[in-house]
Amino acid sequence: MCSVVAASIVPDEFASLVQDTESELKKFLDELQNSVDNFNIACQSVGLDIETDYSFDQSTLPTTLRKLAESLLNDSLILTAQDNLKLQALDRVVFQVAPARKGGQIKDCILIEEYLELAQQLYSGGFTYPLVFISSNTKDFCMDNKQLHPDLVKDFTPVNLHYCKVWNHAAHLLAL
Repeated sequence: MCSVVAASIVPDEFASLVQDTESELKKFLDELQNSVDNFNIACQSVGLDIETDYSFDQSTLPTTLRKLAESLLNDSLILTAQDNLKLQALDRVVFQVAPARKGGQIKDCILIEEYLELAQQLYSGGFTYPLVFISSNTKDFCMDNKQLHPDLVKDFTPVNLHYCKVWNHAAHLLAL
């Protein structure tokens, strides 16, 4: 069995970002379709017989993906906010321990502290299966957008918490 767990701040963050993200995807798909159309026109104008009949259904894909994300969030276990973990997150910001960086960013620190607390409780209770933290946010969680930041490696390793940038890597680690 596999469960998706979301930090306490995720539902509010999702609600505040979902509309803009959906709009950005629609804009991207429109631009992509324009590029394909322009490519086809350019090929035809120089006599190249390249048939690229790609079209992107901008009207349904963003909505379908939003509904999928909403469904995933609705089916997730949502952690309860804890003041002591918020204080630990604030310490990360003050001492610039990843994912904090100069200038703040407490939200990422709160979710890391909540996930570390859950991982520690599971690990202490004898849970031996791998735990996976999934985020494409390599800017805040990785060094040079590649490897997990050493501060987080130090925190994740003792509780068997793994970092993945994409779902298929997490599925592989979990043998799903």
